[in-house]
Amino acid sequence: RFGNIKISISPDRSIWFHSASVGEIRSLRPLITAIKETYPGLAIIISTTTYSGKMVAIKELKPEMAFLLPIENTLSITRIIKKLNCKGLFIVDTELWPNLIDTASKYCKLYFLNARLSDSSMKNYLRFYRIFRPLISKFDLILAKSEKDREKFIALGGSSINIKTLGNLKFYDLTQNIDQNITSRFQGKKVFFAASIHHGEDELIINTYCKVKNSFDYLIIAPRHLRDIEHITTILNGKGITNAKYSDKNFDVDCILVDTYGKLESFYSISHKIFIGGSYVKVGGHNVFEALKYKKTVIAGPYVHNFEEMFHLAKKYNLVHTANSEKLLISYLENNRK
Repeated sequence: RFGNIKISISPDRSIWFHSASVGEIRSLRPLITAIKETYPGLAIIISTTTYSGKMVAIKELKPEMAFLLPIENTLSITRIIKKLNCKGLFIVDTELWPNLIDTASKYCKLYFLNARLSDSSMKNYLRFYRIFRPLISKFDLILAKSEKDREKFIALGGSSINIKTLGNLKFYDLTQNIDQNITSRFQGKKVFFAASIHHGEDELIINTYCKVKNSFDYLIIAPRHLRDIEHITTILNGKGITNAKYSDKNFDVDCILVDTYGKLESFYSISHKIFIGGSYVKVGGHNVFEALKYKKTVIAGPYVHNFEEMFHLAKKYNLVHTANSEKLLISYLENNRK
């Protein structure tokens, strides 16, 4: 985090991708695969904001180097670019770190990929217009995920010449990342899967499950942050719901707590009902596309601004439901339609 990163490779040239976490990393799979096939001598470097993102990057994208981003460390960023002979930095989604952008623009090409701005973020950026306008101008190319996002970046002071609408990068990834151990273990079981749950949503999910418990073989909870497992376990025990961590391999319980990374898609594939977390608290929701790939319908709370475009598109085809109360969530769970 302070920039003391060990660099053990010296490629002739490289490109660097930076993204926040797991979802953004996985959206890069088709792009990085194509780059490796087209430019086999080009080293792929990946940095992330979260440790879980780094682990998924190493396992699934197999870059020449992966590390946690030194937060706003100009000296370290300069060292990384020079030692790795980096020709371009691709920033993914909303990772607008001022020192990273300013420093990288001096030494290599700078691209903004899957660029998006929520309405709330836009208000904050406009408030600090004098800071963000020069940052936007430093990008050689901004590829927005929607026309609405393109218009926002232009409003922030960008040039319509170098801001294009590419579409959502996540829609390009149709690969399926399934653990056969999970699919075989839960095959034929009726599962209610609560994915990427944040603190404050756990009680809602557990209270709702208690009222429909007889309709399901399992409640499976994947907390957004593994540190919340202890808290969730306390709630479950207080409700008399038997539970175990997935890594314990004890399935003679009511509730399984997913305590390992990289398993969401596998659980999506076997689930009968799916709740997408980060949407009952003002986080802004998480990616629904991974579940939709498995021809599932999902439900989320009212706060979905992080994936507003995706939610609206899915809602148009009745693939996602919105519930702002426990009553509506119960109605979804009791509906026999998958």
